[in-house]
Amino acid sequence: MNRTEPGLRVLYLEDNPVDADLTRREMARLAPEMALEIVQTLAAARERLDSPSPPFDLVLTDLRLPDGSGLELLSHPGQGGQQLPVVILTGSGDQEEAVAALKAGAEDYLVKKPAHLADLPRVLTDSHRRFRERRERRSRPLRVLYAEPNPFDVDLTRRHLAQQAPHIHFEMAGSGGEVLARLAQTSGTPLPHDVLLLDYRLPGLNALEVVKALRQEHRSQIPIVLVTGQGNEEVAVQALRLGVNDYLVKREGYLQRLPVVLENVHRQAELNQAEARYRNLFASMRDAIIIADLSRTIIEVNQPALRTLFGYETSEVLGQSTRILYADPEEYEQTGREIFNRRDAAGGKLLEVQFRRKSGEAFTAELSALKLRGDQGEPAGNIGIIRDITERKQKEQQLVEKNAELERFTYAVSHDLKSPLVTIKTFMGFLQQDLAAHDSEKIQKSMNYILTAADTMEKLLDELLQLSRVGRVINPPVPVSFRDLVDEALSTVAGSIAVRQVTIAVADGDVTLNGDRPRLVEIWQNLIDNAVKYMGGQKAPLIEIGIEADDDGPVFYVRDNGMGIEPPGQEKVFGLFEKLDASSKGTGMGLALVKRIVELYHGRIWFESAGRNRGVCFRFTLPQALTPSGEKPLE
Repeated sequence: MNRTEPGLRVLYLEDNPVDADLTRREMARLAPEMALEIVQTLAAARERLDSPSPPFDLVLTDLRLPDGSGLELLSHPGQGGQQLPVVILTGSGDQEEAVAALKAGAEDYLVKKPAHLADLPRVLTDSHRRFRERRERRSRPLRVLYAEPNPFDVDLTRRHLAQQAPHIHFEMAGSGGEVLARLAQTSGTPLPHDVLLLDYRLPGLNALEVVKALRQEHRSQIPIVLVTGQGNEEVAVQALRLGVNDYLVKREGYLQRLPVVLENVHRQAELNQAEARYRNLFASMRDAIIIADLSRTIIEVNQPALRTLFGYETSEVLGQSTRILYADPEEYEQTGREIFNRRDAAGGKLLEVQFRRKSGEAFTAELSALKLRGDQGEPAGNIGIIRDITERKQKEQQLVEKNAELERFTYAVSHDLKSPLVTIKTFMGFLQQDLAAHDSEKIQKSMNYILTAADTMEKLLDELLQLSRVGRVINPPVPVSFRDLVDEALSTVAGSIAVRQVTIAVADGDVTLNGDRPRLVEIWQNLIDNAVKYMGGQKAPLIEIGIEADDDGPVFYVRDNGMGIEPPGQEKVFGLFEKLDASSKGTGMGLALVKRIVELYHGRIWFESAGRNRGVCFRFTLPQALTPSGEKPLE
């Protein structure tokens, strides 16, 4: 379990007052022991850092600020001249800049997303701890394990380094076997040595055998420097092939070079470890990152994101024009004109672009377009960060449709509830007159109209409540067969079937569904009830129920030979309060309810009718209900 450090003081640089206040509130709730001081500009941050008190332990800064970049604080000396750890906050399209920030010296970064504040105390605590440990490490001497059998060389090396490089401390090993024994004991734990210095001639195992065992058997990554008095370049070549980081030949002046070589291999090992972390970060990003040169030729990509989004392997796109990824050639040209082909274009522009997968499928993605800069700030290439937003666009479209449905729903409710209210109000007036006239016949008639209107309102309200609960009040999912659902639905509407003398034909075939049983029954119940209701003058009424095979899964159907649906009424079939026969019983919400339940299980419903008195067939799918997990569907 991660714990926050008590008394940690954080200087927070954020120009957005809303983000700043939200962060302050969440930090007060999640980590009240941390002190957060908020400033809005780089200038204010520098002024606070230059102030002797109160001291800060860490800097948290937004990447983009009104007077510069949060990265500028990486080079600003902290209080008392001591550099402070810096954590960067980035937007969703700033990951590449975040990687650059890590390389420039930032301790960590955090992407602004709905739940990022929950991780903030942990990130700050871990960053401060790592920074403190690294600073302590760097204040310690360079620790060298030195394997040298010659006492004269050992003494000479000690004397020289004591004068020229006193921060380099040696621990001696007399043989290759002793080296392996010491390093093997530290497997899986931090090494007690920073560098291994090996003389070629060791008793028992020679240096090359020791290096081979360390690299191939123990998988040790400790930097190794070989010292040889052989003067044989072939030995050096073999050593480098086995994984030695550098070597020195015992010639005049080699001791003067030794401190620099030891420090360089140690520093390079740290850089390699950091590079490996950055590469892991680069490769693990879910967004595809396409790095191209100024001619828009792809020079680097991250896998497996490229494979996931586009279906390509790295070898298939390296050296290719980024045009291969675009669905529309005009959009390729447009992005070039606006950003990629312009040397003066600013980075960080967000575009919505159509891309194409290797399979040929087009998809909508968000393209974060950045400029790749050289050491002197000159344009060196382009970076495109691509995020698939197909699902988000679908959700947005569903939201538009839901809002439109809500608007229609509001209108329909106000319209259909108003009619019985008008009836009640009108006949209440008549009732007053009838009571005054003591006309019992008219009193009873007015009362009947009022009661009928009240019953209609109650039924409307009950069905509206039932419709609103679809997707919210859900029973635990259970496995149930198609035939059991149909049997239960038929028993529910058995009375109207018997009165109308309808023949029911259930085809052979069965399938097990998983879901809210009462909701699933309502699908067949409403479709069967609808078919009975609109049989018209059919002398031999028939309803057929069954399952048809399809490439995408089973398709359920309810077919009748009733009055059918003429073209003018087909658009209204699934609308709220819509009835093809105004004189029929019911409120016109049955098919709307069916549609809601079908969509809840990620299915679709449609119908076919040849016209008046030609019957109608409703077909629908329930893909979510076919999953064996039985998970509840969500709206």
